[in-house]
Amino acid sequence: MHAEPENIVGIEGMKGYYQALLSAFSDGQFTVNNIFGEGDQLTKHWTFRGRHTGDFFGIPASGNEVVMTGSTIVRMSPDGRIAEEQDFMDYMAILLSMRKGTKITLKQF
Repeated sequence: MHAEPENIVGIEGMKGYYQALLSAFSDGQFTVNNIFGEGDQLTKHWTFRGRHTGDFFGIPASGNEVVMTGSTIVRMSPDGRIAEEQDFMDYMAILLSMRKGTKITLKQF
């Protein structure tokens, strides 16, 4: 998966990424709102909801409900497996929703 600050490569890398996400948000739920594709490419529009109850890449738990929406472009391999993904989401909105009720400074990010 193409990600910042570095790409996530391989099945184990993806497992680690999603484990960090799911351990940071209790009652996490992914919803695929829409999906369409052509040839070997798909686009997904999705929503993730959960309560921020654990560390999320260095941001301590806030207890806030967080709603993330985004889109993912997927390229499939000829054998039907995911070959490549790239996620697009509003990271600032996610960070702000985790920090509701706290003073936000640029130094925190």
